[in-house]
Amino acid sequence: MVSVAYLTEEQARIYLERQDMTLTEDIGVNINSPGRYSSFAHVIRATVPKGRRIAISFNQQKSSDWVSPFTGSVTFEQEVLGVIILDRELDQSDSLRAPGTIYATGERFRGLEFPGTPGAKRGYDTITVEPDKRRITIPLGLGPYPGQIRNLTAAEP
Repeated sequence: MVSVAYLTEEQARIYLERQDMTLTEDIGVNINSPGRYSSFAHVIRATVPKGRRIAISFNQQKSSDWVSPFTGSVTFEQEVLGVIILDRELDQSDSLRAPGTIYATGERFRGLEFPGTPGAKRGYDTITVEPDKRRITIPLGLGPYPGQIRNLTAAEP
């Protein structure tokens, strides 16, 4: 179960990609611990290990010419095991998607953009994983590219 608090559905959406899936390979993630992530210096390269039962959800901020940032939050019933926020790992994890779903695999700027992202149009995204590892807060800047985030949570018992 996921609880979502965005300003409007026109700005961003979240949907469940998979539920109760057992990973057949290690999956690279950019965040696996609580904290506020607002630059490349904060982002890590970690994995959720093969054999782990997970649920996968996907957040997508809508692209827009409107440049005012907004904040949304997502609360999960189960622990967040990892969050994928960068283009490369989003592309690599697209194999986890629901059958028949098409993503922007290979397109630039689909993940979050931090200050210093070459060619970035937004440049002021941040994400916070709360200490309980069940809530993610996402202040995003709107721009011409959609911001996408993939969340891996523990499967329901």
